[in-house]
Amino acid sequence: MAFPKPKPGQIKSFKPKGKVNSVDFEALLKFGYTEEGVKKFLQTAALIEKNCTHFLPDVRATGTSLYHGYAEPPGKDFLLAAPSDNRLPRDTAREVSDLANTYLEAAGFAATRKNSLFCTASFDAADTYTDSASGTYFIFPLNGFSYTWSMDQVDWTIDRADLSSYFIPVNQVISSGHSFLRQLGNPKYFKNLQLSQNDLEDLTEISQFWSESLHFGSGKGYLYDLNENYRLLKIFDKVADRNPEIRKILSKETVRHTLVLIRAMLDTKKAAKAFVKDHKIISTRLDTAMKVQHEILINGRYVGISTEYSTACYNYFREKV
Repeated sequence: MAFPKPKPGQIKSFKPKGKVNSVDFEALLKFGYTEEGVKKFLQTAALIEKNCTHFLPDVRATGTSLYHGYAEPPGKDFLLAAPSDNRLPRDTAREVSDLANTYLEAAGFAATRKNSLFCTASFDAADTYTDSASGTYFIFPLNGFSYTWSMDQVDWTIDRADLSSYFIPVNQVISSGHSFLRQLGNPKYFKNLQLSQNDLEDLTEISQFWSESLHFGSGKGYLYDLNENYRLLKIFDKVADRNPEIRKILSKETVRHTLVLIRAMLDTKKAAKAFVKDHKIISTRLDTAMKVQHEILINGRYVGISTEYSTACYNYFREKV
């Protein structure tokens, strides 16, 4: 039987045909399944054996399976599907997820957070993503699938700090500068400063933005905050050159180093390379990902079998493959 090709995001009922092995049939009936259920399972399993040869050796080697918990259960025991090519994040902020996808694509990964099914070899972890007792499925990727996973992330909700290891040091500089500049409105604190009206206005603008965007949270976006902080740090540097007391807030070396870090964060290729390295993201060693039960992004068509057939799957695939 040739597999149909579901469109991205489509979940189709799987109705295989063909004869079934009588020995397997009788063995599975003992576990309380209906005759029709056993027949459909064995027909599906036979096609999985033929079309999932790139994946099944990892099932055999690890003694595990892949699972996915559907927020909206498909309502089918056997299904054929393809991941959406425009997946919306569930827990990660949209702008952060989009940037993570940009970095993964720039680094050459075929399976990204946007076009993949999120799977794990932990049934319990997958089951937390569905509110239905029948919403978790065994996942069998068809040959030709791609995958991506992080060696240091088990179940990853990405935040802004994850996008770059420079996020924290840059934010520390901003926090340090803000702790002083927020007192610009205190005449006693700045009574000895001979600031020009222009310098005072510049510092007030900087202080106000840093107050709003502390931890890069201005509400206008991560990249906007980076670009604006870069612009304002350069203005700060010029004001500090004219005012020694202001220079004490942030040294010239600190400002210059921070500008270098922000430039690197704004360079997509450099940021992507660092993102992949920082989080040990790879597209090899699927068996290891399954053993340690880390989140795995699967891109490509797949067959799903309801975990109502757990006993059948465990006995058939782990022992027979």
